[in-house]
Amino acid sequence: MHFWTIPFNAHDKDYEVRVVFDGMTFRLRVFLDGRPANGFEYSVTMEKAMDMKSITDVDAVAELVRVAEEHVRRKL
Repeated sequence: MHFWTIPFNAHDKDYEVRVVFDGMTFRLRVFLDGRPANGFEYSVTMEKAMDMKSITDVDAVAELVRVAEEHVRRKL
């Protein structure tokens, strides 16, 4: 299992997107002070991420990170 974090700031608070990859699926959640910041979990399978990259040249995980950050910024 692989794990990494992507820090960002919104509303004068330091958040982090945590990405976990279990070999088949990427799962993302946003955390604030070590706790989930909202009720959302974002995920994409490796197969779908590779298809998306080859067909549209879009990085699916990067796009999910962008969406997760945007949800926090919009207070969703």
